[in-house]
Amino acid sequence: MAVEFKLIVELDTNKHQKGTQPCDREHPDLTSVSDVNSQPLGHPPRRAAAQQTHIPQALSDKWDWICVALTILCLWQIASPSPPTAPKSGTFTSSSSALKTVPNKYTGKPIFPLGGKTLATTRITDLPGSPRPNNRIHAGIDLAAYQDDVVAVLPGTIVELKPDSGVGGIIGIESNWKGKKVKLRYVHLEREPLRSFSLGQKIQAGQKLSYIKSNFPGSSGPHLHLEVYINGELQWRLQDFLKLAVVNR
Repeated sequence: MAVEFKLIVELDTNKHQKGTQPCDREHPDLTSVSDVNSQPLGHPPRRAAAQQTHIPQALSDKWDWICVALTILCLWQIASPSPPTAPKSGTFTSSSSALKTVPNKYTGKPIFPLGGKTLATTRITDLPGSPRPNNRIHAGIDLAAYQDDVVAVLPGTIVELKPDSGVGGIIGIESNWKGKKVKLRYVHLEREPLRSFSLGQKIQAGQKLSYIKSNFPGSSGPHLHLEVYINGELQWRLQDFLKLAVVNR
């Protein structure tokens, strides 16, 4: 059966010379009008191309709404928070509720770190949080002392030992106190007594560690610098902790 195709094209003289312009509204999946005109006249134009030339307004509006809906869905997926994942076994989080406590090994009162003294009889020369050069802050409490013995505040295990530090001898002792992991860091100690200790060694409360003689250059004067960490967090109110300490005789 012969099929008759009629092509009605209205072209003015200028358009016939310059070629037909593309559609005002184009889409990557649709063919432009110029592609239709490139077909040989003896064959029917492609069906997709014929549909391109007359896009129904309803179809155009429907496509716009689909694009808007997909955009909103993508933005919602990006903005939605991911569900929290459980920490891996053996890891710690920054949340205080997740900090693990250790078995209660020592329930006695802490010993004041300077032999024969208490907080009431000791001059405090600096506190945690004081500003330092280069945007630093002071991390411990400074207790004025000269030729005073420095003793262990709590029983525990040596986890840090630096007799040759540039700021004097340093020793860190980790303890189990009232179900909490407590680390005390003693700084500016005389170096030689620290050489008799070793990492992992057990220390008793009130045991002599070293003494204070002269501090590093630039210091405000001979003193013990003490830092206290409870469950890994630096304590900023050391006065409250040291008020509990009793004198070591």
